[in-house]
Amino acid sequence: MHRALALSWTSRRLDAALDCACTHPDVGGALVLCRSPPDGYTAEPRLDFL
Repeated sequence: MHRALALSWTSRRLDAALDCACTHPDVGGALVLCRSPPDGYTAEPRLDFL
């Protein structure tokens, strides 16, 4: 919830953006968003891109 507040987004919008970024790794350029259980995310380099 705090992430949504920091961005002034609804939690639904934030969830949709995170799902999209995880589903479509090509949108992040040289970085890919990865889920980090239980509620976290990390940005990691795309080895196929670099």
